[in-house]
Amino acid sequence: MVINDNIDFVSMPTTAGLSELKDSYPLKNAKVVDKILGAGGIILAKTNISSLALEENNASSSYGDVHNAYNLDYTSYGSSGGSAVAVAASLAAAGIGTDTNVGTRVPASANGIVGLRPTFNLISTSGILHISKEKDTVGILSKSVEDSCILLEILNNKARKYTGKTENVDLQGVRIGIVKEFLGKNVDSDVAALNTMYIEIESLMKESIATLKNLGAKCVYIDGVYTKELDTLVNLSASKLIYTEDFNEYLKGTKGAVRNAKELKKTDMFVEDIKENTEKINENTEKFKKHIEKIMEDNKVDVLVYPTTKNKQLSIEESKKLSVIAPSYCIAPTAGFPSINVPIGLDADGAMYGMEILAKENEENKLYEIASMYEKNTNNYALPEIAPNIEEEEKEETVAAAAKTYTKEQPKKHKMKVYIWLVVCINLLIVTYIIYINRIKFKK
Repeated sequence: MVINDNIDFVSMPTTAGLSELKDSYPLKNAKVVDKILGAGGIILAKTNISSLALEENNASSSYGDVHNAYNLDYTSYGSSGGSAVAVAASLAAAGIGTDTNVGTRVPASANGIVGLRPTFNLISTSGILHISKEKDTVGILSKSVEDSCILLEILNNKARKYTGKTENVDLQGVRIGIVKEFLGKNVDSDVAALNTMYIEIESLMKESIATLKNLGAKCVYIDGVYTKELDTLVNLSASKLIYTEDFNEYLKGTKGAVRNAKELKKTDMFVEDIKENTEKINENTEKFKKHIEKIMEDNKVDVLVYPTTKNKQLSIEESKKLSVIAPSYCIAPTAGFPSINVPIGLDADGAMYGMEILAKENEENKLYEIASMYEKNTNNYALPEIAPNIEEEEKEETVAAAAKTYTKEQPKKHKMKVYIWLVVCINLLIVTYIIYINRIKFKK
């Protein structure tokens, strides 16, 4: 497995993408790391993230850019871009990321894998360099829904059981709410999540909704899930900076040169915690949560579905100037609800996109049931070209070794053949001579 470089693992420094923290070693593991190791997991590496996990448009840090698994010119998105690419390219079986606003689901979408943001506080964030204690969660990145389920069962705080496989053969009885605002575009709106829609994502979403219907689900198109007023509420609750005191408190559990946020070169990434701000965020969160619950209850739906992103995938250069438009940002982080990204396919340029499924608090099994059924009937994962082909490598190594052995052994074999032929010829001469002598004797 791989883990984000903002998650503590005593064997390695936690740099959070900053070269200034290259010697910042944690005094103990993050709780999620202990759970992984305790279950027999092996942590292969830490992966690059956007600096301090603050950027969703890319995963660029002091250590460079993370390139997309399917097209190296494209961004992986962030913050957990490194982990998403490592899993997509089969460099690791699974990855552990973090998700404040979009951190695991958007990189999962762009790299064609499954990305889960669980219910807020379902997994411990102890030993993780926080952006926001009010919104941060651990995220799970995997190639399959079943693998995600296995990891959530290991990592969750409640000793809950999860099933990544469903015995049902269809989705009969399941009601799915399709968020209309996120499926099309409203050119009159000044909210990016509402006025943007890449036509190929729209097409892939229509195909995915048709698949859900064919599996027996009742799909209900819902208006009013997300409006300009609600967008304002979400943005007031969003975390784009780190509280200075939270960062300094984290440093107490590490050893290294930097002991205070003020010692970093870029201090504009930090803000002082004001009690009124935190209270306002919590108030907005509760208000938004009640709105989503009411929408789902009024329409009697089990889950909401929408595209994970809405604009054409950005190149690395574009990601430094433009923003990803992501409905992922809009609902789950503010409501604290669980949501999962599943891949829905590639566009004409070979860029991968995803669909997000959102359920109410602690209803991860409902997500897994629907995502698993969808996955089983679509199989949209595609191995990127950058993935190492073990069979081909083994074959090449075998051929190379055989060629080397052949070249090395040929002179020896040639000498052996000559020797054998000489012995045979000598024996034939001896036999011929004996016969000749005996004939002479017989004539006499």
